[in-house]
Amino acid sequence: MGLFDVFKKKDCEICGKEVGLLGYKKLQDGEICKDCVKLLSPWFEDRRESTVAQIKEQLAYREQNAKEHENFTISRKIGDEEYIMYIEEIGGVPARFFVTCRSDYKTENPDIISFKDVISCVTDIQVRDEEIKHKNAEGEMVSYRPPRYEHHHDFFIKMEIRNNPYFDDIKFRINGSCITLETVGDVGGGFGGAVLAGLMQGAGVSTAGVQTHSYRNSSENRRYEECRMICQKIEQAVEDGKRGTAAPAAQSAGVEPLLKMIEQIKSAPNLGIVFNLQSEIAHQATNLPEFDWIRVKSLTEAAVEDAKQRIIAQETGSAPVQEAPKPKFCPNCGAPADGGKFCQSCGSKL
Repeated sequence: MGLFDVFKKKDCEICGKEVGLLGYKKLQDGEICKDCVKLLSPWFEDRRESTVAQIKEQLAYREQNAKEHENFTISRKIGDEEYIMYIEEIGGVPARFFVTCRSDYKTENPDIISFKDVISCVTDIQVRDEEIKHKNAEGEMVSYRPPRYEHHHDFFIKMEIRNNPYFDDIKFRINGSCITLETVGDVGGGFGGAVLAGLMQGAGVSTAGVQTHSYRNSSENRRYEECRMICQKIEQAVEDGKRGTAAPAAQSAGVEPLLKMIEQIKSAPNLGIVFNLQSEIAHQATNLPEFDWIRVKSLTEAAVEDAKQRIIAQETGSAPVQEAPKPKFCPNCGAPADGGKFCQSCGSKL
């Protein structure tokens, strides 16, 4: 082969189209154009080890899969950020599903998988911890006092699949962008510390001598809980599909005490009690079944919002305005506050 033979155009072994050097991908015994590669399963990873004959067999399977999409009835879907699981139910029992991150999913032609072919389904939470630092008067990057941390989370679902010759596992991400929770104090790194801080709403909470505080985390805390629940829903759907049973819809015994706490939020005299009740409800609700958790979450959010508006209206109306609580830490350097108007460490106004 001459030097310039490498740059000659070649024919795709699948569709016959002539393509240049950058327009094709290698197979074990030939070349395939990028357009034909797009027709393969999104979970397929062994292209370079596949022969032309094997690729043609897969494309025949993919054509049949596309026809199955015309007969696929979407009963419900799980997820709303990145990848979404679409489920077809028969008699209320999960039967088949597909997973995609595209709204025009028929163009991608995602593989339709029977729940009976799922060997295992697990949640994989990947966490990266990072300490937050600030510049001191000398321009050096130093730790806050107490230290602050960011815990970056990504939620994945991993499944083992059988009876498919083109892939034996799939892995997809639940959250669109990274979920970042911030903590202050020695609450433990990674997943445990971030979850603890996520359950602590409002101001700081002292537990067994450990001081923690949550900064600008309310929306990220919600995203964390939502993604965690999405993973639980997917695992439950897989389990129901494998067993051939529908999930129970009856209210669990743990709901009633939480409903009573929600009623207490509606009559709480101050925001401190509101946030304490909200935190306790969030903690206890984590063990509820999916349907009950969604109900409690919705009722709690509505009660908290109403209580906040009511209490703020009272404080700004005829009722005497209570003095705002003094900060426990300097917002600039993180040093403990001593009750004065200025930080004794960096001089910032409190």
